[in-house]
Amino acid sequence: MVEVLIGLTIFSTLMLLLPTIFRFVELDNHTDELAVRQFFHFVTDEIHSNSIDRINTNSIQLRNNGGDKITISKYNDLIRRQVNGTGHEILLRNVNHFTVVSLSNGLHLTIQSQNGDTYEKIIAYY
Repeated sequence: MVEVLIGLTIFSTLMLLLPTIFRFVELDNHTDELAVRQFFHFVTDEIHSNSIDRINTNSIQLRNNGGDKITISKYNDLIRRQVNGTGHEILLRNVNHFTVVSLSNGLHLTIQSQNGDTYEKIIAYY
């Protein structure tokens, strides 16, 4: 009988402390990774749908069939898309660094998020 009371006491104490314990446990959130993957997918589509006009260290300039200049660049802690220097379409948030390197067969994009994670993607031309 004593063992049952001790077990019930321990169980009740754990149940009372469980919400407090969960507040201190950081659950892994993959939202940033999914946002970066979506960004890479979008940029890949943009590059394959348009012609590259100019590549800078932190921006990509494209031309569409209508002659409009599409710019994907870092702006503060964002990466945004502009058409003909106007607009402010946010593609990715919480970015510390965004670099673009031109390769012989494509582009190498590197993103460092504000929490320190680094993501890289090579987009091949075709």
